[in-house]
Amino acid sequence: SEVPRKREGKKTPQINAQAFQGSVHREHLCTNCHRDVVKTPHTPKPKEVDCGVCHLPQFSEHRESIHGQALTGGIVEAARCWDCHGSHDVARTDEPRSRVYPLILPDTCGKCHERATIVEKYRIPV
Repeated sequence: SEVPRKREGKKTPQINAQAFQGSVHREHLCTNCHRDVVKTPHTPKPKEVDCGVCHLPQFSEHRESIHGQALTGGIVEAARCWDCHGSHDVARTDEPRSRVYPLILPDTCGKCHERATIVEKYRIPV
């Protein structure tokens, strides 16, 4: 959903406005999630978004999951919120276009769980 664009010799992410308008977050300002951004272009790169600020029950549930425990244990490849839900194009979980909609979920999980390097490195059962 992001298209890199050159600006002053550096690539800066440009948000797909149409995708964002279809997002559950469409009413929010960029700085609602990217709290450290004060100007554009963003130098340095913005900090990682903390979804738990608004989604504490889901964030807590993730923290207790195998992915959350892996992140806590230092496994940086473990799934974070945006890996499964998307970033600027997040759909409601009950919408068929959502990445975590039950019929789509195997494709979403497969993006990591079908990668041989990840499966072998962490001995993930398939």
